[in-house]
Amino acid sequence: MRYGRLIGALLIAPTCAALTMAGCARVPFRDVEESYDQVVEHKTVPLEGAEELRARIEMPAGELKLRTGSAAALDAEFTYSRPAWQDPVVEYSVESSVGVLSVTQPKLDSGIEMVGPAHGIWDIGLTPDVPLDLALKLGAGRSSLDLSHLNVRSLNVLTGAGVTTVDLSGPRAADVGAVITAGVGELTVRVPSGIGVRISTLGGGIGEFSAEGFSKDGDTYVNDAYASGEVKIQVTLHRGIGKASVVTVD
Repeated sequence: MRYGRLIGALLIAPTCAALTMAGCARVPFRDVEESYDQVVEHKTVPLEGAEELRARIEMPAGELKLRTGSAAALDAEFTYSRPAWQDPVVEYSVESSVGVLSVTQPKLDSGIEMVGPAHGIWDIGLTPDVPLDLALKLGAGRSSLDLSHLNVRSLNVLTGAGVTTVDLSGPRAADVGAVITAGVGELTVRVPSGIGVRISTLGGGIGEFSAEGFSKDGDTYVNDAYASGEVKIQVTLHRGIGKASVVTVD
């Protein structure tokens, strides 16, 4: 009995730490019969002559779909329900030819339910026309980050609890540096087959980790194209609790 309690405590402690790090709060469930007002909001933010884009996205709960957009800095659709969710806050400015974009969610109603009619969905398109430095802070939910045709230069992803896919495949004209800190759940990182990729795993993590087609040297994994490739993708992965995998795609 004591042994079982000890194991439980060891598993719970890092889980709480990961959720705290990701900014997740305790979210009680609301009666599913309660009515909500469905809102679908479209936002487009012109690039306004910026030659680079620095974007920060913070979503504490819900579903995030990140994709290639138009020539605008931001082309997005937000689906959410009142009173559980408030309007997302979008801010943009151009500073010395750098576009600075922020998309954040105000504090959620303490009674929001994680699924059902109050479930928030963000469909966010970013421009592929300029170099992109992207930072994401994600809470609980599902996130699909399709960066395959975005001109990503640097990437920083902090996940909370749920399922996250980070797609770094596609053509790359310049090096990419990425830091991914996994919380609790399932993480998949997609990388291209013809570009040199190096994965550095930090922190032991709890759960399964796989990187098919990579050679392992200590805590570092490299693919066959890494030694001779002119363009490289460097990924630093801080593993959390759950399954993490690196998948190579053509």
